[in-house]
Amino acid sequence: MSATARNQMAYTAFTVFWSLRFTDGLWILYLLHCHWSLFEVGVAESVFHIVSLISEIPAGVFADRVGRRESLWAGLAIGALTTLLTFWLAPRSVGLGTLAMGLGALGWTFVGGADQALLYAITAEIPDVSARFAALYGKVAALSLVVTAVAVAAGGQTVRYGTWETPYALTVGAKILAMTALLFISLPSAPPVPARKTGGLPATLAQSWGVVRHTPRLWQLVAFGAILSTIATTNNLLAQSTLFSKGANPALVTLVIGLAHGVGALGSLIGGRLASRRRRRTQLLISGTGVFAVFLSAIGILPLYGAIGSLLGGATADGYLEPVYQAALNEITPEYLRATVLSYPGAGFSIGMIVVFPVAGWVMVHGHLALAYQFGSAILVLLMFWLRG
Repeated sequence: MSATARNQMAYTAFTVFWSLRFTDGLWILYLLHCHWSLFEVGVAESVFHIVSLISEIPAGVFADRVGRRESLWAGLAIGALTTLLTFWLAPRSVGLGTLAMGLGALGWTFVGGADQALLYAITAEIPDVSARFAALYGKVAALSLVVTAVAVAAGGQTVRYGTWETPYALTVGAKILAMTALLFISLPSAPPVPARKTGGLPATLAQSWGVVRHTPRLWQLVAFGAILSTIATTNNLLAQSTLFSKGANPALVTLVIGLAHGVGALGSLIGGRLASRRRRRTQLLISGTGVFAVFLSAIGILPLYGAIGSLLGGATADGYLEPVYQAALNEITPEYLRATVLSYPGAGFSIGMIVVFPVAGWVMVHGHLALAYQFGSAILVLLMFWLRG
């Protein structure tokens, strides 16, 4: 077996274990079980994104300076610790539980960017690496969605027939297994870097910002990714209350969310395959964003079953866009600053969530559900015209 094939197998194992997040569909319910109010849950979510905003780009610098695999180890270790802390502290103190969740955001930022940079590096020796990365990333993203969907369903069953300790313990164990899988990845030789790569954190931040600012296409893609992920995530988080307000019972809501992961995985496979044809990526992004905009608009307008169909259609479009976008972004990102530059959309996403998510929730609480979805759809249409130039 070649080193590249072995590395890809190890990366796939890492993806599986990292995606086994048994608490993803339960953490809000657990906090409510611990007698938190919805307002307190919202504050904790805001703290999470504030910490993510502050740490996102420095974590990317760490990955580029110290190592992508080391950054993933750090993120997984912090994630395992904060999973335990959140479980233990949430019943005892809202303030301490909120701090634990904020620390958990730090774990996410060490993983975000570094995982893609590592995957790109271990495919770098393959001819036409950008096209190969697109196809492989589509498969990895699809696998991650499917595994997370299974983990969410399993986590609910463990609470239903067991105790709250089980999904949290399983999540910690999965993170430890993900760290173990990384040990089997042999890193390729580092590529030569420009002489200006000197200094510490400030110098790397300045270099990365200079590259983004002076490369119009890169700046456009960074902003596009931040805005798209904000709208998609807000849609995903509000799906529970949207379907419930249209008459769905909790069992149907969870079924639809599980199906959304499944069709998102299918979309990622399709997007990855199409993105491997390098010449059409901008057109693929524009068309996918347009389809997503149509489905998003329909969610707010149509009755329950129409909204369910639109939600699943939007999840497919969202999954399709991910590998296309990441292939386009990685292709023009310098290797020596890859993890740092890839952290910029994440920082923009954190800003977007801090602002957009509470506003969207407020609009929906005051009876303007359709307006919230129409606004998101309008933003996506503007993104289409911006990409078209």
